[in-house]
Amino acid sequence: VSTQSTGGNDSCEIPSVFGSSLFNCYSSYHPDEELSTVLPFSNVYSDTSSTASCRLYNPQLLTRPYAGYLANYGAGGYEQLLSRNKVVSSYILSDLQYNGWVDRATRVLFLDFTVYNVNINQFAVVKLVAEFLPTGGLLTSYDVLVQKLLRYVTTTDKVVFGFEIVLVLFVLYYIVEEGMEVVLFRMRYFLDVWNVLDTIIIVQILIGFGISLYRTTTIEGLIKDSETERDTFISFENIAYYETVYNDNAAICLFIAWMKVFKFINITKTMRYFSTTLARCCKDILSSGINAEYFFFLNY
Repeated sequence: VSTQSTGGNDSCEIPSVFGSSLFNCYSSYHPDEELSTVLPFSNVYSDTSSTASCRLYNPQLLTRPYAGYLANYGAGGYEQLLSRNKVVSSYILSDLQYNGWVDRATRVLFLDFTVYNVNINQFAVVKLVAEFLPTGGLLTSYDVLVQKLLRYVTTTDKVVFGFEIVLVLFVLYYIVEEGMEVVLFRMRYFLDVWNVLDTIIIVQILIGFGISLYRTTTIEGLIKDSETERDTFISFENIAYYETVYNDNAAICLFIAWMKVFKFINITKTMRYFSTTLARCCKDILSSGINAEYFFFLNY
């Protein structure tokens, strides 16, 4: 699917000295100045039904907002679905070119599609981006998310699923145990850094479980929709984004869990010194970890 965001022809102020010779002004992209009118369009090469959506502004497309080089683009815009048939798509593109669908007012153009490699069970959610400068230049970029969205296919995957169920049961047990300690010690419970780490680990595992549940219950429906509704764009961008969050969350959770290991390693004198040093600087490490996690999620 192709989408574009367009600014109005009065998005900047024309100096009065040029008022009699210049009538249109196209500034940089800004959400408040985004054009939302019905575009004039006439079909020459393709049928009317195949280009019905390209002339209507959609305030909430199926794709996510995008942070580009020039601006942060919202989820609205004009969209055009391309066909799986090469000839039909060429006719649609010819009509778009004939009607000047991309013109001086266009500020960004997205091309979104998803491919699946059955050999390695991986989805690639691809976004190709072209940003238009007010001066007439063009900046291109891309965003490719390669994720394993069908998680439980092979025997190994099902064994991993069994371990995940065991992990959830352990977490439910520790929620009850830690809850009893909070009731007993109240706010003093959080004065111990190790207790804070326990709470963070439990919260992160619950977040991961929620994302995993969302992925498992959503992906099969998306695949069925893509097979039955072949003339409709099915976006995998949201589920691929949350899978990326899931992986980052799991990595941070694993790092904090390994920090907890050193609490119980006091076999040798060296390890006791190391454990004491780690406990003293744990607050600094924890604050740095929280900042790192914030920037991880901010970048996505």
